[in-house]
Amino acid sequence: MNLNNVLTILKNDLDKIGEVLLLTKEPDENAADIDLFITNRAKKTALHLIKKPPVPLYFTHKTRGFAYYLSQSGFIKPIDLYDAPFITDASIAWFASRARGSDFNPDIKILSKEDQAAHLIYKALKKTKPKAARYDKIVNLTKEIGPKSLQDAFLALCKCQNDNEMFVKRTVEIVPFLYAKDASFERFSEITYIEPTAHTLIKRIINRLKRERDRLRQACFVRRYRQISMPLVCMVGVDGAGKSTTIRELGTSLNKIDFCNTRLETKTHYHIVTKLYMNQIKRILEFAAVRAGKIKSEKLQNMIESFILRTSLHCIFFDTRQKIAHFLKAAQKGRLVIIDRWWSDLFVAKNQTRFLEISPRLLTRFLSLARPTLFVLMEVPVEVSMQRRPDENQGRLSQKKEILAAFMQQHFEQDMLRLKGDDKIKENIKQIHLRLFEKWYGSVVKDKGMAVW
Repeated sequence: MNLNNVLTILKNDLDKIGEVLLLTKEPDENAADIDLFITNRAKKTALHLIKKPPVPLYFTHKTRGFAYYLSQSGFIKPIDLYDAPFITDASIAWFASRARGSDFNPDIKILSKEDQAAHLIYKALKKTKPKAARYDKIVNLTKEIGPKSLQDAFLALCKCQNDNEMFVKRTVEIVPFLYAKDASFERFSEITYIEPTAHTLIKRIINRLKRERDRLRQACFVRRYRQISMPLVCMVGVDGAGKSTTIRELGTSLNKIDFCNTRLETKTHYHIVTKLYMNQIKRILEFAAVRAGKIKSEKLQNMIESFILRTSLHCIFFDTRQKIAHFLKAAQKGRLVIIDRWWSDLFVAKNQTRFLEISPRLLTRFLSLARPTLFVLMEVPVEVSMQRRPDENQGRLSQKKEILAAFMQQHFEQDMLRLKGDDKIKENIKQIHLRLFEKWYGSVVKDKGMAVW
């Protein structure tokens, strides 16, 4: 679905509730998202869009992010709901009264050039972190408008925002600079920076927390208003396969979605019962086995050792089940969970295959546990893994890699994405995002009767 169709659908939906579609700038078919203002938030238009979005609402980033990868692959054209949450209703209404028709559709309103520049400068003053790209946009816009028009727009916006005298004075001082020859990023950063007093600093912190709260509410609209869980993503691979690096990059691309990453290892203990057994009771039983050996009671020693092993296996299963239940609770609360490793590692190491020999039904019990939405198997060449883990034995690592790949393919093939470790990290992240859309969100919108493209 192209940009024109997306905007038409969005406009028709807003028409039904008496709302006006107002864009902060002329839309671009190749852009990662569409910057959208809501012209009357008093009618809770944002809540309407979050509950019943005619097109996907996602937060994104120019070069990364869930929505970015999906839009680049033609799946969606995401809408960025608030370009500046601190802009008041009065300011947006003023923007709307001066807006012009879009080149895509004359009924879709676009901010005037003066208001686009005033809005960007206002953001530069409000946000403590300077952005060169934003300043470049401002400088380019001022080439097309006169200083008097820009100053009038500044003053009107400050009035709508109820800003103090110092803020208004600072905005007016920017106008001569914009039309001067010195338009460097460093100089612009210096001029737009306002030394925060204790009062303004506290106010900024409060506003930042409010924006963060609103961002999370909107980013998790699927969980909050459709009552479905976020996905679980599990990274699997031998030591040195690049799991941690991929998880770190995946976390960066999901920085506007509420997520958490965690580890699942059978040798680490989660539940208090497991900790009690492993740290106290097991030691007592092992001591008893040693004593039985010393008094040459081989039968008693074998019985105790067998009991220790079987009990340990049951504890590992119980502890793993509790960990997965914890992950599922986080997902049900609207957090995308990224898991490092899986319990399959228990059955891959050569010295642990005796577990299955002692208790063949153990694997069946583990397979009955809840599974992640997506397994990502990192298939890195052994030579690359050895560079990252020089202490590993190459033969043992190669064997473990083959066993793990075969085990995952046998039991989890339908839910698994195999990634080549020698591919570029961005390409791997893109594949994960696309598979998540296919397995998770794509199926959700189909169930809800929404259009998928």
